[in-house]
Amino acid sequence: MLLLSYFFRSVLILVSVLCVIITSIIHYPVISDNTLDNSAFLPENDISVASSGNTTINVLKYRTNLVFELSKAYDLYTDESGGAVHFSMQTVNETDYFFTLRSKLLSGEKVDLFTLSRMDEFHSLREFIQDLSGNEWVKEAYPDALGAIGEEGAVLGVPYSVEAVGFLFNQEIFDYADISVLEINSLDDLADIFSKLNEKIISGELSERFPELEAVTEFPALDRNFLDKCFADIVLSNTFKSASNAAFAETRSITAPQSAEEILKLMMRYSLSGNDWARAMNITNSMQLERFANYRVAVILQNTGAYRRILDINPMMKGRTSLVSVPLIDFETPVIYTGAPFYWAINAQSGAGAAMDFLKWLYTSDSGAKYFADELQETSPFLDYAHDTGIVLHRQMLRYMRADMSMPQVHSGLPQNLLAVNIQNYITERNVTWQDVIISCEEAWNADVTSRPR
Repeated sequence: MLLLSYFFRSVLILVSVLCVIITSIIHYPVISDNTLDNSAFLPENDISVASSGNTTINVLKYRTNLVFELSKAYDLYTDESGGAVHFSMQTVNETDYFFTLRSKLLSGEKVDLFTLSRMDEFHSLREFIQDLSGNEWVKEAYPDALGAIGEEGAVLGVPYSVEAVGFLFNQEIFDYADISVLEINSLDDLADIFSKLNEKIISGELSERFPELEAVTEFPALDRNFLDKCFADIVLSNTFKSASNAAFAETRSITAPQSAEEILKLMMRYSLSGNDWARAMNITNSMQLERFANYRVAVILQNTGAYRRILDINPMMKGRTSLVSVPLIDFETPVIYTGAPFYWAINAQSGAGAAMDFLKWLYTSDSGAKYFADELQETSPFLDYAHDTGIVLHRQMLRYMRADMSMPQVHSGLPQNLLAVNIQNYITERNVTWQDVIISCEEAWNADVTSRPR
């Protein structure tokens, strides 16, 4: 009887707990989409918002990074403007983002402000995207970033920031090795610097100061995302003027000299994989970043946007990473490849007023631009309004841009994975030539007429 009494008492306790949980769920639903509510902004010149009371701007953002910083931007916007705009932000992981966005828009769910990164995404959702060409301030964005989403005179988005692809050097290692990286004007210069550092690594000259240092560089051949983005623009070189030009081109052919093949061979030769190219097929971009951040390699080919991830791995890398431009065959100067990681787009079916005013404040007002640099730690695409982020890589990138030593990133205008798959075949199948890579890509790009916006 005593055991039975304990049993019934336990059941009663369990039932009570379940009741409390169920009640909590009913009254306090779990929000899994990072919804952030901010009483916010009454635009200075938008009377319609003033007369309509509270206006909600529904934001759909990919990834969960910078959610806190963006929510603070909404709050700052609110404090300065004293208005009545309500922000609701939902984040979705990168893999599911476009599918989620498309589903919401097609079902009529209200999404006012969202992000896109590729021309085919803009084309697929064109009916939902507001043409921003009537807003003169948008046209002031850095041309290499803005040109990626132009369409027959229309401006379909606001570039989020400017990033660049180039070589990231661990400046501390090269300074200690007494090897200057300032005079890299050709592939021969780059090969010479790699060779000098390699000799010092092999001899053990650097081992006391940098015991983890194993090789000059690394190449993440397994990572198709890396090949399709960072490496693709080097392959494409100056073939297309912009991503939109690549997307609309009647014929897609690569005419530039293939510096990319020489760079690939050079990086393979001085990587941890060495002459065993098959080993490079085990390396992802994340592994490359970890090895660079932890001083196992001294140079990587990378986007400046990865700097935040490098610091997350090893905060000691702060201020010790330099951006070095990429030498190319038949080019007078080496270059970096500049573009935007993604673009803000405004739903044409929900009205652009309040969302557009927020973006204008973020990029062109002094307080918004300062917050963008100080808190979001990004380089604004609106250079005339931009504040200094204090990050060495960003300052170096801007110097290259102002010296006309940059070319636009154009990979987002072409179908995904085709280039990456062909480069991987080149690495793993020794009978495949680089010319085979180019021909195969051109044939696939030109056959894939569905990838061209019409």
